Amino acid sequence: MKILLTNDDGVNARGIRVLKEKLSQIAEVKIVAPDSERSVCGHGLTLRGPLFISEVEQNIWGCSGYPADCVYWALTTLYNGQPPDLVISGINRGANLGQDTYYSGTVAGAREATFHGVRAVALSTSMLRSQIHNYSHHLHYEVAADYMLSLIEKGVCEEITTNHFLNINVPNCERTQIQGVELATVGFRKYSNSVSTRVGPSEQSYFWITGQLLGDEQIPQSDCVTIENNKISVSLINVIPKSSDNTTGLSKIINWK
Repeated sequence: MKILLTNDDGVNARGIRVLKEKLSQIAEVKIVAPDSERSVCGHGLTLRGPLFISEVEQNIWGCSGYPADCVYWALTTLYNGQPPDLVISGINRGANLGQDTYYSGTVAGAREATFHGVRAVALSTSMLRSQIHNYSHHLHYEVAADYMLSLIEKGVCEEITTNHFLNINVPNCERTQIQGVELATVGFRKYSNSVSTRVGPSEQSYFWITGQLLGDEQIPQSDCVTIENNKISVSLINVIPKSSDNTTGLSKIINWK
């Protein structure tokens, strides 16, 4: 079995290294990941400049671009027409829940793989709000890695198609503290959406997005609520967003004569 790993935390991030070590028990694992952190980069591609790729260790490459660039390059160049059985993006430092899935470079890495016809998973360790900015807090990446290994051994590749990818969030706790696993819908998170105005050394004003997570909509069976209940959240996400069926009003006004 062949597995490609990427992330948005960077090629040297602990999460992706823990995952590689675990999955190397059952597969040939390669890493292609950004050469520095690219969190919250969305589904960016480098189209107006060069990509620089360097092999930093055996079967581990650093890329100057974004997670989607990493997957694009790996599937078109590194694997040379013989794609891996699975692409996993992660393990991310922090949750990817609700609308995070649009901003997340981790999720974009998985989505890009499906564009190339390869099955994919985005995998994250979900921290409490109080833990997000505490870089000294211990992250239980090994729990998420163990769960991913279990899924692969049970045949997860046979249960997902290239029309979808899995978005998995694992509570940041000991395995014995996890309260179960749920198939979850994508929820909605509440952010403060604030912008700070600052002044630089040259007296020029600039802006800094400073919005903080306030909480989550309490939508039953959503990924947000599942994580709040200390359960592993597994969401099957459509690669192409579905159009709404509620078009009654639009159908009356879209004609142009």
